[in-house]
Amino acid sequence: LEILKELQLDVPVIGLAKREEEIFIDDRKDPVPLPAEAQAKFLLQRLRDEAHRFANRHREAKGKKTSQQSVLDTVPSVGPETRKKLLKRFGSISGIKAASDAELLEVLTELQMREVRRRL
Repeated sequence: LEILKELQLDVPVIGLAKREEEIFIDDRKDPVPLPAEAQAKFLLQRLRDEAHRFANRHREAKGKKTSQQSVLDTVPSVGPETRKKLLKRFGSISGIKAASDAELLEVLTELQMREVRRRL
């Protein structure tokens, strides 16, 4: 509400307290009384639950994407196929770091090797 006021936006806002499933509107202190079986209450619960599911899926997908990235993904001249070749040949990032220039040149071009050395 503070941010909406700060931005001078007149947008109706409601909140659904999870524990007692109470409905709050804007700056009112007391919840809006609704019968326990009110269809409006069920609709608000479903909207809230779907918003939570959407946010959680987004957060999980974002976390999964970053957890699957490799430092090799930051080397602009090294694409997916070259990454696979490097990992197959050397086993890990540590193996790539430990490899000699001659060994790396068996998989990479000289430009790629310099970039890999710089980034690792």
